[in-house]
Amino acid sequence: LIGAMKRLLQHVGPSLGLADKLRLAATLPTVFALLPVKQQKDEMQRLLQVALLKATQQCVVRQEPLVDFAVACFLHFLSQLDILRAEAAAPVSAFPESTKVATFFCEALLKADPVQQRAAELTGILLRVCDSVRFFVDKE
Repeated sequence: LIGAMKRLLQHVGPSLGLADKLRLAATLPTVFALLPVKQQKDEMQRLLQVALLKATQQCVVRQEPLVDFAVACFLHFLSQLDILRAEAAAPVSAFPESTKVATFFCEALLKADPVQQRAAELTGILLRVCDSVRFFVDKE
């Protein structure tokens, strides 16, 4: 599964557009945050970091908010996960499983900047997108 995901995300060609590839790259690896096997989790963390690093670099080149898009895709994905829905429906919950997934994504985003110069900017993007999407209602 990990190998297939790597091949899919590294594929260059007309089969996947930039938005689709970024959507997949920003969401699917985060499911591995729940795995007990550290090696697989770390491998997917690196894959996610590479995707988010490319997005941050392409933001400058393309003058498009690709990191914002990746964060929004992740938040939508997280909102659709059964674990979040179950935790939200519980009478009392600290959201332990969904927090693991969200932390996995946030750590990957912040570690994607190799020199940590943009950590404050990336954190600001995370907070801005979270604040923006809190009013959205999913019509699916």
